[in-house]
Amino acid sequence: METSNQKIPFYQKHSIILKLVFIFFLVLILLIPSSMIDDLIHERIYQSEKVKNEICQSWGPQQIIYSPILMIPIEKSRVMEDETIKYLEYLFITPENEDLSIDLPVDLRKKSIYEVPVYNANVLIKCSFNLENLSSAENETLLLDQAKIYTGLKDPTTISSKVNSTFDDIAIHFISGKNAYLGEAGAINGEIPTLENKTYHFDMNFQILGNRSLFFSTQAKNSKVKISSEWPSPGFVGNQLPSEREISDAGFHATYNFTEYKRTVPDSWTDGAYKPYTIIDRNLPGVELIQTVDHYQKTDRASKYSILIIILTFMIFFMFEIFKLNKTHPIQYVFIGFSLVLFFALLLSISEHIGFNKAYMISALSTSILVALYSVNILKDKKYSFLLFSVMMGLYLYIFILLQLENFALLAGCIGLFFILSGIMYITRKVNWYAISSREQTITTANIQY
Repeated sequence: METSNQKIPFYQKHSIILKLVFIFFLVLILLIPSSMIDDLIHERIYQSEKVKNEICQSWGPQQIIYSPILMIPIEKSRVMEDETIKYLEYLFITPENEDLSIDLPVDLRKKSIYEVPVYNANVLIKCSFNLENLSSAENETLLLDQAKIYTGLKDPTTISSKVNSTFDDIAIHFISGKNAYLGEAGAINGEIPTLENKTYHFDMNFQILGNRSLFFSTQAKNSKVKISSEWPSPGFVGNQLPSEREISDAGFHATYNFTEYKRTVPDSWTDGAYKPYTIIDRNLPGVELIQTVDHYQKTDRASKYSILIIILTFMIFFMFEIFKLNKTHPIQYVFIGFSLVLFFALLLSISEHIGFNKAYMISALSTSILVALYSVNILKDKKYSFLLFSVMMGLYLYIFILLQLENFALLAGCIGLFFILSGIMYITRKVNWYAISSREQTITTANIQY
């Protein structure tokens, strides 16, 4: 037999370049199933929120507690065409001082595989009204025997206990009923005894149902808000953060201090000049009950690294091809790529039942074992398959660490990629790419016979 002198085909002469081009396009193609899994994740997030909202609707909303406000009718008179016409206006007065204490016992309500934190808050309000300088103008009469006191709530129908209240040591009975002059939020109100020019003290205590967050709007000259709960993961939000706070695994305690310079209404006004019971204020201070183990958010973040896992795994197989000259067939790259994409589907489905961390470990271990066992016949050496398994587990561990570092994820990710690239460049620093191509051509030529 004699070796042929025929010309080497183009695809054999440039096999390395063509393989890299194929890997590049395969990565792009695998972005399609990756995006489908992203859509599935967001669909499950939507389903989760839908079920959670159903739980919340049957329990109570994200409550807002507003300061008590005193309302005094004013009878005014006006002469028109020799006839005296009488009409009413309403004077609203804010507290001089207010102390708001909220105890927030939290329970997890579950439906199917979803759960949401709900609470039955115990609310204690103590405030004072200074009426010492209260007076009426000409043609005005203060109807001091018809005064009422209002306390605003986002949804008063979720009050779960009797409202115990006293106005200057006299028990007050509250009924449901808002005042359009104060705003669109709900309220409860009670009639109070005939007023005089002095300072009055008002106390009230009740329990109210709500979910996930609680906000408050204080309109007194000086206010102090204390909130405590056994929930270990609070999120303080709004236009003012607590001046003191203590957070531990046993719960949290927070104290807010507000001055008159922070409030949005004056000491008093008439009719609808100001509307303190307004719901559409996104800057109200409050606390959110954060669910730190949100597997959907973590799975969504993990899926952002899918292209990194695919590229680095393909790079490992390509490096084995370079150093061992054991070619991986394009179909085998396709199977390996789909197994890497399937990792995220496994992670999503398993994490819904046992939590993110355990699901991540199971999914990473399963995928790494699958690819390593599949590579035994490709690499023709079990020790290389074990090396592949170890590198893949190291890669999944690296991604897991990035998911935990919320504030430093970008920094850690960039540093990690820098070292990975540096390692690849170091390992291949002495590779003669032209020699590899020539060696493949020589092997191919030697196998061509007449």
